[in-house]
Amino acid sequence: MVAGKEVHHTQILKGVLEMCLLATIVEERTYGYAMVRRLSEQGLEVASESSIYPALKRLKAQGLVVTELQDSSSGPARKYYESTPDGIDMLNNWIDDWYAVRAGVDAVTEHVAKRHGAVRTKVERKHRSS
Repeated sequence: MVAGKEVHHTQILKGVLEMCLLATIVEERTYGYAMVRRLSEQGLEVASESSIYPALKRLKAQGLVVTELQDSSSGPARKYYESTPDGIDMLNNWIDDWYAVRAGVDAVTEHVAKRHGAVRTKVERKHRSS
C-alpha cells in the first residue's frame, strides 16, 4: 500500500521543521502559536501548535534557542523563543544543506516534472491493468 499525500507531507515536514522554526525565531523572538500561524501564512502547514513543541525542545537542548516566560494580557504567560548566536550559525549551515539537497532533488526529478502527464499516464495504466 502506498502512503497517502498527507503521510508523505508529514514525513517531509519532520525533516525540515526544526530549520523552519529556527528561521522563524531568528527573524523575530516569538511564541508557539505565532510560529504556527506565521509558518502557515508562508505556505508551510503545521498540524497544530502542540506539534512543534518536540522540535522546539530539541532546539533548546542543542543551545540554539533560549526561552523566557512573559505575561500575556489575553491568557496565561507565553513562552517566548529567541535565537542564540549558535542558533544563527546552525541556521546558516542548515540553509546551505537545504539548498544542496533541494538542488539534488530538483536534478533527479526535473525531467519527470517536464513530462508529468506521461508519468501520470503510466501510473494510471498500471492501476487499470491490475
